[in-house]
Amino acid sequence: MASGRAVRLATLLLCGLALGACDREAEREAARQAAAQRAEAAAAQQAAQYETARSERNWGLAKSYGDVLLADYPNTAAAAAVAESLPEVREKAQAERETRRLEGLWSYHLEQVEGGLQRAAVIEAGQPRSPRVRMVLRRHPEWGQSVYLLLDTAEFDCPPGCTVDVAFDGGEAAAFDARKPEENLQALFVEEDARFMEGLAGAKTVTIDTASGGRPLHLVFEVAGVDLARLE
Repeated sequence: MASGRAVRLATLLLCGLALGACDREAEREAARQAAAQRAEAAAAQQAAQYETARSERNWGLAKSYGDVLLADYPNTAAAAAVAESLPEVREKAQAERETRRLEGLWSYHLEQVEGGLQRAAVIEAGQPRSPRVRMVLRRHPEWGQSVYLLLDTAEFDCPPGCTVDVAFDGGEAAAFDARKPEENLQALFVEEDARFMEGLAGAKTVTIDTASGGRPLHLVFEVAGVDLARLE
């Protein structure tokens, strides 16, 4: 009898342990499901913000929403949906950043002068150099259109009849007549300004080869971001 009771007690104990284990597993499963539901809800909200930014063509903001969604909720249905369009959004966001960078290379200046407003667009040659070299596109009410280079602390080498070699977008360089004005020896005017502006329109880069202090100057300007309408 004693052995029978012991067997029954052992059986009951085992059943109790099994039921407890089953309950704990059920609780864990319920917790997993609840966490998954919360993740899906949060991911859906993030995806909605992503789609709103995408529809507004705000590529930088859309990229941010998409990147966060895939990082924080990678195994959700919303992440799978966003992953299909995110590569294109990233590409457009990068192009948008590059456009802003190129536009930011230019500064624009308005000055009241005799006869009206003088307008100028100014860009600095790429790669830090000493002395600094800038290119200026200018529209003056009396003198008209001008294109010139400007050194901060030195003079250009340009005897009468000198030329500078100019290339657009890495094409073949061509000689342009140039002139160093007596009233500003740190400036170098490209005399064929109409020809220069024709080449500049739509170009991404302009390279100009000249000299200063007996040393060659190879100048590269990233010009794609210029807004020529601001010179009108």
